[in-house]
Amino acid sequence: MTERLKNSSWIGHSLERREDLRLLQGKGRFTDDMTLPRMAHVAVLPSPYAHARIVRIDTSAAQALPGVYLVVTGAELAESVGPMPTLSNP
Repeated sequence: MTERLKNSSWIGHSLERREDLRLLQGKGRFTDDMTLPRMAHVAVLPSPYAHARIVRIDTSAAQALPGVYLVVTGAELAESVGPMPTLSNP
């Protein structure tokens, strides 16, 4: 690092990042690249209808799919989990 960078703000200066070469060469490791024994994946399916009132959900077709371990509806989740904080961008 040059003396100039040590004594001044980093704003407006290029910084050498240690991870760049690894990522540019395709050698980066991400949590999505990991596989563990008995690992399952989750998918969240939102309603395609904005502001709709959901009367009932038939999950039997989803539960019958090969490889599906569990199907949970919002109503079932609400029974065991309290409110979840979310982030929104206005």
